[in-house]
Amino acid sequence: MNLIDQIKSNITITELVTRLGLFQNKSGFISSIYKKEKVPSLKIYPDTNSYFDFSTDTGGDVIKFYEDYYHIETKQAIQELAKMLNLKTESNYYSSPKAITPPKQLLELLPFELYYFDERAGIYEFEAGLTKTEAEKYAYQDLTYQRTKIQKDVYSFLYRESALTDAAISYLTSNKRKLTKETIERFKLFSLGEHSESLLRDSFLEDVLIISGLFSRNGKYLFDEHTLIIPYQQGGKIVSLKGRYFVNSEHEPPEGKIKYKALSNFAGNLNAKRFFNIDTLNGHTGEIVITEGEFDCMIAEQLGDKALGVPGVSNFPFELISMIAPYEIYLCFDNDKAGKDATAKTKAILEKEINKPVHIIKLTNGKDLTEVLCQ
Repeated sequence: MNLIDQIKSNITITELVTRLGLFQNKSGFISSIYKKEKVPSLKIYPDTNSYFDFSTDTGGDVIKFYEDYYHIETKQAIQELAKMLNLKTESNYYSSPKAITPPKQLLELLPFELYYFDERAGIYEFEAGLTKTEAEKYAYQDLTYQRTKIQKDVYSFLYRESALTDAAISYLTSNKRKLTKETIERFKLFSLGEHSESLLRDSFLEDVLIISGLFSRNGKYLFDEHTLIIPYQQGGKIVSLKGRYFVNSEHEPPEGKIKYKALSNFAGNLNAKRFFNIDTLNGHTGEIVITEGEFDCMIAEQLGDKALGVPGVSNFPFELISMIAPYEIYLCFDNDKAGKDATAKTKAILEKEINKPVHIIKLTNGKDLTEVLCQ
């Protein structure tokens, strides 16, 4: 095990924050280490042993946190943490004979990313003493944070420059959805207009748009028909988007067209397997309803429940089980064969992992939760 992995194995981000005399609030936030602020904006993520500062779009692991807290170079941060943890720092402890392969989806670098990647890999290889393969692994991790920041910038810009069309508002507030104005604003729903593509092309470089996932690798715009946008938020910022088919006032796609479209995942961090409305989690005990789809989640929250949505039953993010483990979990998937099969499978996996019962909400008067509640 190389020295970086030893450090990460011997101290958690929570332990490091405590050692530095910093204290988290009940939602897991501390004040930014990058600037003065009244409202804490730096979120601690124990499950991934990492952090993210939403005020500066900066994040990383325990080493990055220590490095930025003391304003020192990576090599010095590694040495000081190793000394703090009483780890050996001889050169043979910096490397590992086991090869580490970077994630395949991150192997392709765009032209403007090459300098940043080479710089970070060089720091890890020549300053920290890692092998070239290991240095590239950590450089890819750093690159992922940069891509995340780019995505947030694009999504935030698009949200600011867009609004819901009258047709979309009529659909969302109709008897089919029954969402209130407050709920629509809370979840930041918006429409892409006929000029959205040209606006994006005029405002950002093509490589940036590819990282955003709104364009394919060959530069094709992907959301010309899926114009009703459902943002995924984390820490109050938009981190991903999902488009629903909505052409003029038509919201049901013709045969051969899909109803929902996810972003392209060229960047490697826009996997569809994620929770919608993840900010509703606060680490406390209580009940949580997990629905199939974002709209079911919105209507459940509107009626006073704490709810998460999964973007289709085949996309349940099982790697995030620890985030929902403290809760009393209720599954509420669609009342069709796929929903019933997924309910049984998900219930079995969750109960095995969290070692407690998972409850099922059975729908009998409609195909999904929204239909039942909007009758």
